[in-house]
Amino acid sequence: MTSRRNFIKSGIGAGALLILGARRGMSLPQAAGTADSPLKGLRGNMGTFEHQGGTILWLDSGDELVVVDTQFPDGARAFWSAIAPKGERKIDLLMNTHHHGDHTAGMSVLKPHALRSVAQKNVPDLQRQQMKQSGVKGEAVTADELFETEWKAAVGKENVHAWYYGPAHTSGDAVIHFEHADIVHMGDLVFNLLPAYIDRSAGASIFGWIDRLETVHKQFSDSTIFVYGHGNTGAGISGTRADLLVMRDFFTALLDYTQKGIAAGTSKDDLARIEKLPGFPEHFNEGWLTAVPMNVAAAYEELTEE
Repeated sequence: MTSRRNFIKSGIGAGALLILGARRGMSLPQAAGTADSPLKGLRGNMGTFEHQGGTILWLDSGDELVVVDTQFPDGARAFWSAIAPKGERKIDLLMNTHHHGDHTAGMSVLKPHALRSVAQKNVPDLQRQQMKQSGVKGEAVTADELFETEWKAAVGKENVHAWYYGPAHTSGDAVIHFEHADIVHMGDLVFNLLPAYIDRSAGASIFGWIDRLETVHKQFSDSTIFVYGHGNTGAGISGTRADLLVMRDFFTALLDYTQKGIAAGTSKDDLARIEKLPGFPEHFNEGWLTAVPMNVAAAYEELTEE
């Protein structure tokens, strides 16, 4: 417990949020696209798709098609109709950032079109576990090719590189980098200017999450475009590596608030009776109403477990 307390004290903390938030306004190169298309360009031949659930990242060179995440089945069908309106294409590479249904349930729609599917090795079992816990019937549609800590492949002129750094949002979070485009999909390692979902049943670790965000921040540069699983309406689902430190500072403040309450003898339920963390703008409340209380409860459990 002592090392954990020292880690919280050594963090930057919530006070840096406004500075880092201001940095996130820097402009990013944008690919051309039509305003009414659901396929939004990011850079070169890559872009994002939003419908309902986690963000889909795609690469479409005309000859090769790479897709990261699938949303729910309805979202997957809408995406496929947009990117392959005649349905006569194949997905050269289909990847999962992690197991949650809003990122993988659409595998049932997109995997039949995929020549290759890849995920971190813990993802299939976590998919099955989640389906069982949720009472969802049927078999989970999972990736065929699994990796433990690192995976890399060339797809046309692009190199796709994935890493697993350890438990954070879940115990199967992949960070996926398109090297030539210099675009990274973070999955749900970043909820952009939003409270997070800390899935302790899937092996989440807040301390690990902080480490992962700092590791990835150091790994890339200010020119890298980052794509997030979810984002505040005003902030969006893409940005720069400065956003990773804002997410980190949210967790640092969360642990700090919770640890102080534990030291004062406050119960988990009483600590969780807040709507937002001290020092964080109101927009961190966007989303489900119980997000911050759930975050506090998860932090309490992690700080008090053996």
